[in-house]
Amino acid sequence: MARTMTPAARRRQTISPVPVVDEGDPDLDTETEEETHVVGNISGERLLSFIQRIERLNEEKKTLSADIKEIKAEAKGSGFDVAVINYLIKERQKDKDDLDEFNTQVDIYRRAIGMLPEI
Repeated sequence: MARTMTPAARRRQTISPVPVVDEGDPDLDTETEEETHVVGNISGERLLSFIQRIERLNEEKKTLSADIKEIKAEAKGSGFDVAVINYLIKERQKDKDDLDEFNTQVDIYRRAIGMLPEI
């Protein structure tokens, strides 16, 4: 059986341990109010740019999370079971073949413990 890499191992393999200063980098935010420096080939401006982008995305994530929470509250108010909705969302995200295999395994386990009649 082929061994697959974990997501963390893949990230470690592709991320350069020390970012090099690149003056022509379009991601470099040159209009920052915070004072930055270059220390040992590490561009403070570039690092700050990454941090600011992540902070903006985290703010967007908070807004989206609040929107999702509001929709779930609305669904619950309409009589829907939010736990079932969450379960269905997870199912829809899975690959069809993986989902079929999982459901088959669940049925086998259910039969083994007497939750379903044997075929």
